[in-house]
Amino acid sequence: VCLHGNSQDAASWDPVGDTLDLTGLRIVSYEQRGHGRSGTGDDTACMVSGMADDLDPVLRTLAPDGPVVQAGY
Repeated sequence: VCLHGNSQDAASWDPVGDTLDLTGLRIVSYEQRGHGRSGTGDDTACMVSGMADDLDPVLRTLAPDGPVVQAGY
């Protein structure tokens, strides 16, 4: 699961994903709240705690039994 940086979007991982795709790994990146094509939300939408809360269901859906490698910047 590739997590983009502040003021970025999921496409920022495209070059890395293209390389990692050659390994046969499943690569997932998504628009974190308040970024890219996601909704803007309220003033607290981009707080780290909120983005961490958003990551939990992503991980539970994509890899309920693990393992997962996360990368972020």
